[in-house]
This record gives sequence, structure tokens and C-alpha cells, in this order.
Amino acid sequence: MLAVHSVGAYIDAWEHAPPYSRYRSIPPTAREICSSIEQRWGRDGIELYHRLVIAQLVAGFSDRAAFQTLPVRVRDCCAQTLQRILGIAEKGRPGYFDHTNDLFAKDLAICRGKLIPCGAELVDWQAGLPRRLLLKRGLRQFIRSARYIGQKMHGFKPLYESHWDRRLITDFNAEGYRRFYLNVAELLQSNPEVKGYMASGWWFDPALSTISPELDFIGKIPIAHGAILLTVGEEGSTVQDALWLSRRRTELYKAGKYRPTGYVMLWSRAAFLAWHRATKDVMGETTNEK
Repeated sequence: MLAVHSVGAYIDAWEHAPPYSRYRSIPPTAREICSSIEQRWGRDGIELYHRLVIAQLVAGFSDRAAFQTLPVRVRDCCAQTLQRILGIAEKGRPGYFDHTNDLFAKDLAICRGKLIPCGAELVDWQAGLPRRLLLKRGLRQFIRSARYIGQKMHGFKPLYESHWDRRLITDFNAEGYRRFYLNVAELLQSNPEVKGYMASGWWFDPALSTISPELDFIGKIPIAHGAILLTVGEEGSTVQDALWLSRRRTELYKAGKYRPTGYVMLWSRAAFLAWHRATKDVMGETTNEK
């Protein structure tokens, strides 16, 4: 198998993926390699191949220049996550190493440097805001978001974009997100070309402040320090995700008293780092951000 499809060629296909592609997007060459392996060696062949890909990526991760420039606390997050992923490469369940499995897609994206572990969430270091979102909810949202992007963010990309991973549930609390935002701020300091931060999800819905106030901690810091929300609506799995594991939200939805709604949160670089400086001052620390 390796004589026909070297791991290096597979990894190279990902390295040459189009800029700003999503972490789950599969380059055509990588897709072709997987298809060829499956045709000749079956699903077991794909499993073994992906285990080896993960192991090789992890082995060379710390030698990458990009890793060496990461803030210390972010490097620590990466090291812990890579150790977990290596354990999965060795002992992961059959069926795990498939591109249709979002957990594997996240692990592969981490190993190839597309997603950066930062504590409570993973961060895509090369994301952009789709312009179509400005037109989602009429003229009022268009004017408000266009003004923020033009005057505060100064562009649609590059942005940091976060992605939640359910395996990070131990940091799903107020302190976990405070540390997460501190880590992202340190990434911003190291990368002056990044214009800000974006996140999306149903849990930014202002209606949840009364329905599920226990979730306020997720967006509390950004919203209180200059971030804005863009309404997206009921797209994709928004309703399913919002009702999952919540009897109260499910009952309110069935009664017509709650409509799960997706939002995109934007937090400009300047506002993000202003919060970071103020937080560091309170903690008795200093920053180098100009």
C-alpha cells in the first residue's frame, strides 16, 4: 500500500489545500488516495493508513516552525492534545479513522496544524467571514455588520474561528473560557495580520439568558468587551443541537416559546486585545502589544 500511496504524498495533498478551506474539506488528491486504498484494501486498509498518517504527523509536529512560535500555554495545550491523539492512533476503535467522523476530522486537522488546541475550544488560524452573512437578516443587520467590519475589523479575513469539541467538556465552564480567550489573545499578539475572532452557534442566542442562563459564560466576556452578534437563523443542525440534552429547551420549543437560532459572533482584534490588556493589568501582568 505504501509503495503505491506514500504517507508523504497524502500529507502533501493537505499541505496544498486552498487557503481558507474548512477543516473538514478534503483535497481532491487526498480523496483519490483514500478511494484507491479502499478499492484495493477495503475499509481496514483506510484504517491502518490513517493511523500511520496520524503517527507521522504527530512525530514531526514539534519540529515545525509554526509550533515553535506559539505562546507557551498554547504549546502546552497542543502537547496534551497530541498525546491523546497518538493514543487513539494506537488503540482507537474500528470505524473511527474515517473522514465522515467529525472527531477524526478534528484530530487530523490538529495534527496537520489547521486547528490549534487552545483549551476550551480549537481554533482555525486561517478563517474568513462569508460575505453572505451580512445579507441574512435585512438592511439593519447589513448596515450594523458592515460598519463593524469596516471600522473595527478592517476586513473579512484572516480571522481566528473557534470550533467546540465535546471531548473538551472539562473546560466547558466560566474559568475554562476565560483561559481560552486569554490563549486566543496571545495568538493575536503573535500574529498582527489577523483581524479578529469569530465563533458561531446557537448558544450565543440572547434569548438563552433567561432560558438557559447557565450558558452565559460562553459569550459573556466577548459581548461585554466589544463583540457583536449577527443573526444566522435555523440553519443545519441548529434546532437539534440546541434541544439535545435539555428538557427545558425541548419543552419550550414544543410549546412555541423558544425557537433555536444560530448566531455568528465577531470580536475585533483591537477590542479583544484591549480586554486582554485590562485583564493582565488586573492580574498584575504586562503585555507587549502595541
